[in-house]
Amino acid sequence: MLSDHVMNSQHDLCAIQDRKIRIYRWKEKDIVPEHAEVANAIGAVTGKVTLRATVSIQPDAGGGFLMLSPIGRGEFADLREAQEAATERIVAHLRQAAGRFGTDEQAVTVDVVQRTGRLLDGSDQLIEVRVEGLLEGRPRTALAAGD
Repeated sequence: MLSDHVMNSQHDLCAIQDRKIRIYRWKEKDIVPEHAEVANAIGAVTGKVTLRATVSIQPDAGGGFLMLSPIGRGEFADLREAQEAATERIVAHLRQAAGRFGTDEQAVTVDVVQRTGRLLDGSDQLIEVRVEGLLEGRPRTALAAGD
């Protein structure tokens, strides 16, 4: 019966307005459907694990390139060498993280995006190269369910 699954709760909403943090509170009833656990199980079976990593490569003052990211940094004389190192680090990082996040998927998609800026003389200057990796896979629970 639905009335057996009604709970009273208090909710907080935090908002930033005019550089001030405001907390709003209100009471309402949460309604939990009778078979909510089935919906949760369906979500576990049909869901997917998504992992992303990004490495930024920027020109340095000496004519080389700096690779910057939470998964590593490095200095390179050549842009192609920096991009290859960034790609290798992203792929290794995402493949290692996949198991910790519940998927056995190992395929990583890598995109390279260059940002340039126009100088006063009309020429383009490299601002940044972003190497972005994406790994998406089915959760082990979905695979164990026989789907």
